[in-house]
Amino acid sequence: YPELVIGPNQPTIRSTVTGSTLTSVFNVGLNAFTQYDCYVTASISANEGPHSNIATNRTDESNPSSPLNNSVSIVPGSPNQLSASWSPPIPKNGIITAYTVYCN
Repeated sequence: YPELVIGPNQPTIRSTVTGSTLTSVFNVGLNAFTQYDCYVTASISANEGPHSNIATNRTDESNPSSPLNNSVSIVPGSPNQLSASWSPPIPKNGIITAYTVYCN
């Protein structure tokens, strides 16, 4: 059976495709904005063949998580100013391009 092996180094995620005519598979449950190294092997009932070349690609970006520990600190900066600070989200799920601070 053809087998697609996907993993960001360790652990390896395996998706076994049953049948000899199917030549593609979609994997779900992968992490956003994560690079994966993928290769394919083919098997017969007794043995597995050598793996294909390793193809590398990154999953798409997704919404970032909230700032680390859901924490923001606000301190007075002057009579007309507040200063906000926070830690970046983990995971970022992409490249952060802006932060927006809302105050009521």
